Amino acid sequence: MGTRATDRLSDWLTTAQAAELLGVTPRRVRQLAKVELRIEYKMVSDRLMLVKRIDVERLAEVR
Repeated sequence: MGTRATDRLSDWLTTAQAAELLGVTPRRVRQLAKVELRIEYKMVSDRLMLVKRIDVERLAEVR
């Protein structure tokens, strides 16, 4: 049961991790998620946004 939770969490990245993969700022990652709707995201708290790993990897391949 613990493995499933770990697997689900590994599907998500913080904006800082996504920014590092894409070579952009965390602010740009938030913009891509909220404004341009290119990255699926979820808000964990007022300040913490997680973004879908697969969407970030797809964008990284295109760039």
